[in-house]
Parts: sequence; structure tokens; C-alpha cells
Amino acid sequence: MKTKYVNANLIGVIWVLTACTARVGHAQGPKDRCSLLTQSAINATTGVSVDAGTPIDTRGCSWQSQKPHVIVTATFMGPAMSGVFTKDTPGLPPRTHVSGIGDDAVYDGAGNMGSLWVKHAKDILLVRVYGVTDPDKQKSIVKTLALDALKKL
Repeated sequence: MKTKYVNANLIGVIWVLTACTARVGHAQGPKDRCSLLTQSAINATTGVSVDAGTPIDTRGCSWQSQKPHVIVTATFMGPAMSGVFTKDTPGLPPRTHVSGIGDDAVYDGAGNMGSLWVKHAKDILLVRVYGVTDPDKQKSIVKTLALDALKKL
């Protein structure tokens, strides 16, 4: 009888340890976020020469040029941002759906910044460009770079 309790307790302990050490899988992508895009791809797409990527926390990477000052970022957003695909945020520019990128994609732009939110499986990737004033060029840049990044996911 005592053996049954020991075995049950042992199985319980193993189950708790396994459950507590499991990792939740979101924002997978490459571990090195700066490997998501290359300098040469960003240079070709933006028309400026950017420096090597600089990590943004553990979620993304940023590349920037000196003159003209252009910044490109690629950041994995958490699942809490999934609402970006279904509703606009009051006070911010309306988002437009973009076809042919990931499972869903929405674009918004204001002033010299353009943002493309891309849903791909469990990931939400945000690609932004700052320092480009032409809205059509902003959209073209983030779309091209997002398609390039998705090849690595």
C-alpha cells in the first residue's frame, strides 16, 4: 500500500516539474533578431546605406543610416497585439489590409513613419521605417522587407 502512495507522489512531482518548466511558444523566429534582415537588403530597399543591426531588447533589431537619417526596425510583438488586425485605434491613422503577406497584414503610416504588422502562424512581426516622407515609398519598403523577413521564419 505504501508503494502506491510513493509512486503516485513521484508521478505527481514529475508532472508538476514538467508543467512548470514548459515554455510557451510565441514570437519564435530566429534567436538572433538582427539576422532577420540583411544590411544589403535594407540598403537596396531604402536607397540609403544603413549601419549593422542593433538589437532591440530580445524582440527585434534596428538598422539606421546617418544622412539622410532613416531607421528600419523589425520587432516580434506578443499575442496581445493581435487586435491590430481587426480594429483601428482611436487617434491613430486607419490601417489598411495588405494582401499576399503572411496570414494577415495591415499597414498604417503617419508623417515620416510607415508600419506593417504581419501575422505569421503564432508570430506577429512589426516592420517599420522612419525618415521616409513619401507614403507610397514607406509602404513599398516595409512590404518588401517583411516579405524578405518571412522567408526566414
